[in-house]
Amino acid sequence: MKIYVSYAWGDKKEKGVSREVIVDKLCEAFKKKGHEVRRDKTHMKYRDIIRDFMNDIGSADALIAIISRKYLKSRFCMYELAKAYDWGHDFSKRIFPIVLDDVEDIVYSTDARIALIKEWEKMFDDLDKKLASLSFSQKAAFEEEYSDLSFIKEKAHIPLAKISGMTRNSDAQKLMEEKFEEIINQVLSKSR
Repeated sequence: MKIYVSYAWGDKKEKGVSREVIVDKLCEAFKKKGHEVRRDKTHMKYRDIIRDFMNDIGSADALIAIISRKYLKSRFCMYELAKAYDWGHDFSKRIFPIVLDDVEDIVYSTDARIALIKEWEKMFDDLDKKLASLSFSQKAAFEEEYSDLSFIKEKAHIPLAKISGMTRNSDAQKLMEEKFEEIINQVLSKSR
């Protein structure tokens, strides 16, 4: 079973439990049950192509997404989420979101999700305008970023809407105290 975790790195301005600690504890809990959780920091070697890892996340049997404010602003995280949805195979049964307190106001609000998607559209439009002044060969250097922003703009609102319709699981401290038992049981029940 391919189990992945998607989260935004770095916790410099965070309050409460750090995302890095949550992910470390989550991976440890799965390991104690005999299952490996794939994450970029442990599954990629020097000079590996991050794009390959991000695309492989789309085909995960289970994707645990630690959704934070930084996650919703990260091109890489939003690409992974959209890729997981775009791959198909019943996204709602493959996604296991942990929506942190700092973004409940965004994830569970229609207006806030619309504003977020508008931000991604603006980022795409701004890049599109900037690239218009470049030569064809110069634009090629930005092809991946352009493609990512276009993909996020067109797809990311769908998995976010699906997550907003799920019951909430945002108390990271409680999840860690319970050693992620509920999440682990649900993920592993998929393989039975």
